[in-house]
Amino acid sequence: MNQDYCQLCQTNFKINNQQSKNHLSSMVIKLLQNCVSLLEKQRACS
Repeated sequence: MNQDYCQLCQTNFKINNQQSKNHLSSMVIKLLQNCVSLLEKQRACS
């Protein structure tokens, strides 16, 4: 059920890594933190 959300999270992490020098909005940072929290709790992606 979480595969689509997981792919979105991974894509956001990749974008974050590629644009690490760019300023990220607090919304994006919160989204990434939420993704990390979800993956740590449910380990939806391996």
